[in-house]
Amino acid sequence: MVTNIMSDMWYLDADWTPYQSDTTLKFEKLASGLKSNDVIKEPSNGIIALLKYDDVPSKSHSILILSIDHSKIFMRMVSDEVAAYADKKLLKPWQSIENPSFYETELKKEVSFFHPLNWKKVRAIANRTDRDDVVFEVLNGRSKYAIVHLTWRKENSRKFPITKFYIDWQDIYKNRLLEDHNDWDSNM
Repeated sequence: MVTNIMSDMWYLDADWTPYQSDTTLKFEKLASGLKSNDVIKEPSNGIIALLKYDDVPSKSHSILILSIDHSKIFMRMVSDEVAAYADKKLLKPWQSIENPSFYETELKKEVSFFHPLNWKKVRAIANRTDRDDVVFEVLNGRSKYAIVHLTWRKENSRKFPITKFYIDWQDIYKNRLLEDHNDWDSNM
């Protein structure tokens, strides 16, 4: 529970009174390890939460937890898009994958010896609902993510399946997931 909220534009600080629960203890442990400057530079380093007000139940804000220091909590109000990015949530038409090994096995079947993903260890994390595009987290390499357009057949070229690499979550979110969402949303 937070009380005595002080606001400075988008930034908030408040008194923090933890409930005695396992969830609260886990949250406190995570939040006490946060460094405000790191979270401000890269929101995905923080914790996203929803701040609800007792006096106006319908009023709420997405917030980014910056840090907790003893009985004080430091936060920043963020837009729903920033909250989705920081929480590494997917935007439509992308969805989480229930069976990642299916896509990982298919990728191994498709790539040729010379394909840039041939020797990489990957984990499938999302697919696009209206296409054969899959987001893979690259577990060993400079780029952390790749979007692959699966062809559903063995390829003999370095070019196929078509693959686009992204440096980090911010890169893939801003330059692909958000763009895909905006295009998809405008066509609905």
